[in-house]
Amino acid sequence: STPARAPLSSAQIEDGTIDTADLATNAVTTAKITAANVTTAKIADANITAAKVSSDVSQLGKNLIQNGKFEVNQRGSTDVAAGAAGYGPDRWSVLSGATAAYTLTSDTSVPTGQGFLNSFKVDITTADSSISSGENYYVEHRIEGSDCRHLMLGTANAKTVTLQFWARSQVTGIHCVSLQNSAQNRSYPFEYTISSANTWEYFTETIALDTGGTWLTTTGIGLRVRWSLGAGSSYQGTGDTWEAARDDCTSNQVNAVASTGQFGLAGV
Repeated sequence: STPARAPLSSAQIEDGTIDTADLATNAVTTAKITAANVTTAKIADANITAAKVSSDVSQLGKNLIQNGKFEVNQRGSTDVAAGAAGYGPDRWSVLSGATAAYTLTSDTSVPTGQGFLNSFKVDITTADSSISSGENYYVEHRIEGSDCRHLMLGTANAKTVTLQFWARSQVTGIHCVSLQNSAQNRSYPFEYTISSANTWEYFTETIALDTGGTWLTTTGIGLRVRWSLGAGSSYQGTGDTWEAARDDCTSNQVNAVASTGQFGLAGV
């Protein structure tokens, strides 16, 4: 027969040292864990409040990026002329400075072993080897205000988010992403480094969101996520900080449109 085990003591229960041996069959009973040891003060309804579990809890863990796998591409191949804005796969747009031009497509080149079928290919068909101070080139995704209002941007309760993506570029070196508001007068640029040209690389960045500025929470643009391909000094700022300016990148951003070639995103 199985020998009787000594009952659990208050010290074992309260100091967190209960192990498998302690938790044998019938070793923990109502008599042993009495009202004196587990009180309503320790496990109180007040510990779980509506403020802690809000009506927006359904957003927890949700990917706010739409079509981040680039599988929906109703426009097909799209050409964007120099000095113009244009659209690629659904929900994704680009801006071209004064000289460079693009062709935008949903491509079958993807990171190996990640389960993706498509990526966003920005084919630079006309280069800009010398970007002026007032020029900028970028890929952008816009999140509607009603989809990100639970992030509480512009308030003392602004949340923390993580952006994850795969990127490839014809140019090695420092590239930048910027989070911005609709008016483009609040921005947070950060850097990531392409180590090998035309090779898929994975990046992740965790950001404490802005507690200042004005952020739309209805059907307007709630949050811009912008991958810079190159920008002049007018659009350069300090990395890893919220600024009251439109800063697409830092001064370390490489010119990714300096020659014809490609930039790509996957699994955003």
